[in-house]
Amino acid sequence: MYRKEGEKEGRKEGTEGKGLKGRGSRMCESNVYLTDDAGNCRLLMESVDVIIPDGDNVTLRDIMNKTMSVKARIAEMSLVDHRIVLREE
Repeated sequence: MYRKEGEKEGRKEGTEGKGLKGRGSRMCESNVYLTDDAGNCRLLMESVDVIIPDGDNVTLRDIMNKTMSVKARIAEMSLVDHRIVLREE
């Protein structure tokens, strides 16, 4: 699993067994991270609610309707943790 530097693997502490109430007010949006071949991972966009893969590109749209297109592919999705990792192409 790709992690941001200093981030622990797995779910956030204190959320086990709490259902949606333990996850704050976020319901469907996720943070999207970009990783390279060296394993470096950085936050690309927060509160993403639409992801559109299109060939070598992935288009992201956040809850404020801001869009971004990046040359990457989806490497990992953890919907429970609201985390999506893209790998640069």
